[in-house]
Amino acid sequence: MEAILLKTFFVIAILLLPAIFSQEISSQDNVPRFEDYYEKVGENLFRALYRIPGFFYIPPTPDYKQQTFQQWFEAEGLSFGPGAFAKLNEKDRILEIVQTPDQITIAEVLLIRPKMVHSIRISFDIYELSAADAGATLALAAGEPDHTKALAFIKTKVKSSEATHLRGASTTTMSGQIAKIGSTKGTIQRTDSDEKEPKGEILWGSFLELDPVTGSDGQIVDLNFKIDHDFAAPQVIKNNGKPEIIYNRTSIISMITGFSSFPYLVATWETPNSAEKIQILFVRSKTDAAGVVERVREAKLPAK
Repeated sequence: MEAILLKTFFVIAILLLPAIFSQEISSQDNVPRFEDYYEKVGENLFRALYRIPGFFYIPPTPDYKQQTFQQWFEAEGLSFGPGAFAKLNEKDRILEIVQTPDQITIAEVLLIRPKMVHSIRISFDIYELSAADAGATLALAAGEPDHTKALAFIKTKVKSSEATHLRGASTTTMSGQIAKIGSTKGTIQRTDSDEKEPKGEILWGSFLELDPVTGSDGQIVDLNFKIDHDFAAPQVIKNNGKPEIIYNRTSIISMITGFSSFPYLVATWETPNSAEKIQILFVRSKTDAAGVVERVREAKLPAK
């Protein structure tokens, strides 16, 4: 009788061993799966949601056009297959990404940035006014910690039609990140000397390239910049049978250190063929230390 009971116990133990062993392993293995972080919405497709701050830098295209998040991701090498997309809801600033796990991982590396990095909104404006008014503007800016009064003076002249706002543009970048801002006035078609078919567009206008660096408090901004400013459309001429571009352009390289949110007069130049007209460049930067992307749906780790 004892032998039968012992044999029965041994059989039951053997049958229960896999379940006991499996339970012990699962209790030790607490590594989260991809499904614990993101919602599965299809075959190998997951939805990731991110809260995007108002100041978030997406590099423009080579022709200075603003990109969408999906265009930016694609330019960085991400592939969007059937059912995959990236779309920002402008109202609540929520970015929705539906992608495969490997592509979401790459996108998140691009999105998540250190909290100490400051986002910077940079804008520029170019005005044209008389030489006398330009002198008064420079006098108002001299010795001042910022050039708010000088800009206000010019704006009154614009309002009275005594000055002209020629061009202006803005972009968002980050401290230590080279940014390009363009105010495109127009394009011309470049053609080969032996063919009539266009060989690409030539942009002209005002183009600013900056390398901004903020202080630790985010209130002081060093701006190293270069501006290429076209007074008129470039010309394409033939030089020894080959096309050559002749720009009506002035280029200036300089730098300025200023406070966040304030305008600064950074360059002046004469209007060609008009000694009585001066053009003035103002630049303004505004920092935001809260420009951090947050994942909306946090990880759901297995309970211990």
